Amino acid sequence: MLRCEDRYIYRPTFSPDSQVIAAISNAGIEWWNVATGSHLKTFGSIEDISIVAFSPNTQLLAAAIQEPGGLGRIKLFDATTAKHLALLQGHKGYVVDIIFSPDSQLIAIASKDRTIRIWNGITYTCLHILESPEDLITKIKFSPDGRIIASVSQDKTIRLWNVTTGIQLQMMQYDKGFVREITFLPDELVVSVSDDELNSFWNLWNPMTLKSYSYPITDAHQDTPSNLVSFGVNLDADKTWITKGSEKLVRIPPQYRPTAWARRESTIFFSYGSSQIVRFQV
Repeated sequence: MLRCEDRYIYRPTFSPDSQVIAAISNAGIEWWNVATGSHLKTFGSIEDISIVAFSPNTQLLAAAIQEPGGLGRIKLFDATTAKHLALLQGHKGYVVDIIFSPDSQLIAIASKDRTIRIWNGITYTCLHILESPEDLITKIKFSPDGRIIASVSQDKTIRLWNVTTGIQLQMMQYDKGFVREITFLPDELVVSVSDDELNSFWNLWNPMTLKSYSYPITDAHQDTPSNLVSFGVNLDADKTWITKGSEKLVRIPPQYRPTAWARRESTIFFSYGSSQIVRFQV
């Protein structure tokens, strides 16, 4: 059992080599040796820390700070010395996920401002801002080669992005539940979806059922948006067509182009003008 006297501990995170556990407390970030269970140190400052994440090479630790007013920023620490290295900021909403690329050279941060910012992990400069305008992003993941990022949104949309160019390459959708895990295979993307609609904890008193969905990955390393492919009932990127997979079903006249839209199973709702709503079911 890991102990830390008189402190509230949450969100424990293993280092990639499983040698240490980092967790958030009301005093900062706590550090334990996994083999001995001994408490090694407390570092960082007494701030509203929401997430911690290790780089795959175990050299960096990123901590998300929630500021008053809903702004999010990231502090980077040397995972060995606990020295503060950099402050990454610019998000206009709380941070919801932090991931490092497999080679630890890039950091991707998803925020409630519906964007993903990709940072250089050496120079600490922002390389790209990926926008998901339709709904909040809940989860992100790098592909094993670090060339693609997958993002999941609350509108049940999964997007693939080219890391080098920042271009959206592909879009898929699922009908129900909450994505718990994303797995990249050579030619497909597998998402594990729980049967609940909330990001709640999985425990013995709150059982969940997982289902896996597989989606083919097209030539997603192309650098042009012309190869954008979507799966499921959807709107195309220009909101000109209602689509199903790669098939264009209905062209939307200019005067009815959506200003906002939502999807539920095989039905799309979209609004246009000031108060008009269209319902389309496949």
